[in-house]
Amino acid sequence: MFEKQSNEEADDWSDLVGLIAVLNRTPADALRTRLEAILDVESVLTALALDNLTANLDSYAGFGQNYYIYHRQTDNRFVWIPWDPSLAFGALNLGLSVDEMKKLSLTWTIASAGMGAAPGMPPGGPGGPGGPGGAGPSGSTRAHWPRGCGRSRS
Repeated sequence: MFEKQSNEEADDWSDLVGLIAVLNRTPADALRTRLEAILDVESVLTALALDNLTANLDSYAGFGQNYYIYHRQTDNRFVWIPWDPSLAFGALNLGLSVDEMKKLSLTWTIASAGMGAAPGMPPGGPGGPGGPGGAGPSGSTRAHWPRGCGRSRS
């Protein structure tokens, strides 16, 4: 579900596959140590905090999109880069009132709210499956996070 934005000619996804495997398969008690070795965790937490602060539902927490993952060669870790926050500050409200958006849980996702795609949008969010940001499979509610959805630069 990823789309390469650099090194497209190299058909080597092993670094990204490895990151996703660590996220999906590492026991919770070992996850922090394993992640910090391969992921700039601060970049991820900063982006997620900003999405939360600005009520950006058109993001990883919302549709699981609008981010890049860049494999930084200087320290051999991935860094999270937000992309297209144009629908922040409630511009995409998914039918939620201003008061409801102010009170969203830090762990809110479309899946936790029992929503699929936003009204009038194809399954998987804007662009549909495989669209901008690499949306999930048709009908997905993104219940099994994290998984491959986004743009990769390595």
